Amino acid sequence: MASLQASAVRDGDMWVINGQKIWTSGAHYSDWMLLLAHTDPNAPKHRGISAFLLDLRTTGVEVRPIRQLSGASGFNEDFLTDVRMPADHLLGPLNRGWEVAMTALGHERSTLNAGGHLNLLRSTVARVRPRACPRLPAVRVLRSRSRTIAAGTAEIQKNILAERVLGLPRADA
Repeated sequence: MASLQASAVRDGDMWVINGQKIWTSGAHYSDWMLLLAHTDPNAPKHRGISAFLLDLRTTGVEVRPIRQLSGASGFNEDFLTDVRMPADHLLGPLNRGWEVAMTALGHERSTLNAGGHLNLLRSTVARVRPRACPRLPAVRVLRSRSRTIAAGTAEIQKNILAERVLGLPRADA
């Protein structure tokens, strides 16, 4: 996430956003999104990033759904071209968006892992039991793998635990 491809430049009482974002969950159904963008190009990669609340109906925003193997389009690729956004859409302190993102991801990771797999199992059983079908529906099967990488792969989660909970050095250090 620290290698994100969007930048925001202050222009008076507006921000001008340019770049691209990929794997945005549900953007094609949404009116707003949490956007991370580089606001200090000279800062180290986890610093100089700010968080914004972006109205997806703003001129210059293009949302393209990504068709998955299952036929669903739960994720999107977003293109941002000279998007002008009011300065007060900054979420949290300037250049501290990484902290905002980690807080949001922490919540997403805990809710996905707490109920996501159990709900998937319950819905699969509910669909299969009435039909007494020996095969699972092709869509449950196809989506199950995506749940293992939602909000970061298992390897990323292990690195986060090792660094932040156990205090171990970064793998790339």
